[in-house]
Amino acid sequence: MRLYIFLTLVFMSFNYLSFSQIGGVSASKLATICTDPVANKVLEFEPAFGFEFSNKYFDEKGKLTNTFATSDSLELFSGFGFRFTYGVFDNFEIGTTFPVDMSVISWGAKYKLNNNDFFRTALMTGINLPIGNTIFNRNDRHYDNTSSYVGGFVATLDFSDKMGLDFDIQGQKLFSSTLENHFLDLFINLDYSYWLTEEFQLTAGLNYSNAMFENYNEELLSLNIGTTIERHENYLLVINSPINIYGKNVQQVFGLGFAITISIP
Repeated sequence: MRLYIFLTLVFMSFNYLSFSQIGGVSASKLATICTDPVANKVLEFEPAFGFEFSNKYFDEKGKLTNTFATSDSLELFSGFGFRFTYGVFDNFEIGTTFPVDMSVISWGAKYKLNNNDFFRTALMTGINLPIGNTIFNRNDRHYDNTSSYVGGFVATLDFSDKMGLDFDIQGQKLFSSTLENHFLDLFINLDYSYWLTEEFQLTAGLNYSNAMFENYNEELLSLNIGTTIERHENYLLVINSPINIYGKNVQQVFGLGFAITISIP
């Protein structure tokens, strides 16, 4: 049995793009959602921990620039979060993700469209709700403190018992207008994996994000490499490392994440 993981909340410190995708839904590799839902009447519980550091940022032309006056200064972040996903029917799951500080909570659902052994597809949707302890001014709305809704499409290709590819594309809109006129977000994720043994899966992925504003974009392309270790049918350990390789108006981040997925019949 293949367990599913989703590290939406592991890397969420330096830009809003990293945690504004659909939360609470399952994946089979690293950060890309897969078509297969959690099994019927099974609950998945996943604690995840992430660590990031950065000392450079991509300017509006995509050129790397030092964040601080001295090159040996670093911006550090660590975070801890949870995912709960429940298989409502054979082809349908619902779930939620949130960090320990409950600054934002995400709800999501995924419906599998077909059961082809080689090529499968699914639809998904969700909402993201900032609920942290802060002061909100209704006349001073920014995109990182405004609720949003997300929808997307998922495809999974299994080339063999050992090799597989997951792809998803998501679009996000805010419920309210903002001062920056943030009108649309686009997310494209791709993960490729190879099972070295029955227990160890090597995975590499690309994650693209584009937050579109009236006068500028926040664009980001990340390389994500890692492994999953499945030593028991109901437990899966995930280790991954995302690296921002290109961007505009965002920081360059290097990270390391750990998660364990527990399946509870």
